[in-house]
Amino acid sequence: MRHCGAAIAAAAILAPSLAHAADLEVFKAEQPTIYVQNNFLWNGVYVGGFVGGAWATADWGSGAIALTLENGNVASLPVRLAQENVPLTGFVGGGHVGVNYQVAAWVFGFEGDFSGMTVKGHATRAFIGTVTAGKISVQATGTSAFQTTADWATTFTGRFGYTFDRVLAYGKVGVAVEQDGETEVSTATSCTVTNNSVNPPTQHPCTASSLSRAGTATRYGWTAGAGLEYAFDKNWSAFAEYDHLGFLSHLVNLTVPGSAGTVAGTRLIAHNIDRVVVGANYRFNQP
Repeated sequence: MRHCGAAIAAAAILAPSLAHAADLEVFKAEQPTIYVQNNFLWNGVYVGGFVGGAWATADWGSGAIALTLENGNVASLPVRLAQENVPLTGFVGGGHVGVNYQVAAWVFGFEGDFSGMTVKGHATRAFIGTVTAGKISVQATGTSAFQTTADWATTFTGRFGYTFDRVLAYGKVGVAVEQDGETEVSTATSCTVTNNSVNPPTQHPCTASSLSRAGTATRYGWTAGAGLEYAFDKNWSAFAEYDHLGFLSHLVNLTVPGSAGTVAGTRLIAHNIDRVVVGANYRFNQP
């Protein structure tokens, strides 16, 4: 009986300690460690640079040139020139500055850029022109060579996008300004004068000259594009982007080189540019 009483007393003494230990284990199990990861923020002012390639078209509208003839009866020959489409390709590189403001997963902002270009192309078309003065007619045939170069462009756009944490998918739309140069060289390869005042009419050859003329145009239009940007650091990101720049037809004054700006005709020329670029941005004031 003495042993039984001792066992009961020992159990009574240890019971509170065992119950307290059990409570501690339950308390620890109810307090797990929680880790919270903040989403990446795209807010702030940024600067960046880009390089890429571009392709374009220059649509030369119909026009006319006056080729001087070495003939006593006819002083000049106005030759009608057909419309010509000139394809252009080349490289583009430049920089931009912008600002982003993020609302939930949406990003809004503004951006301005400037780029230099080596985009150019040329095309050649044959022509046939005939002019009649009384009973004298003159026919000339030859070729016209067209060249267009896109020198620089600048755009001012609004940006809007949606983020997937460090990935930003965005679009942009705004206004564009561009400068290009135009050169046209027309060469008459043959010339024939027909005299219809006698019977039968007589024909004899004549000599026609070549004409070279050039001009520049500053164009105003619109732009739209889209891209993807990835932030691999709190300040640095890389992007890839496609843009289209569209411009209305512009009447370009073409002058003869060395003629002190004397206009030797005009051409109605339309111009469009597409470009694909890659680059990097640096954002300021990131936490």
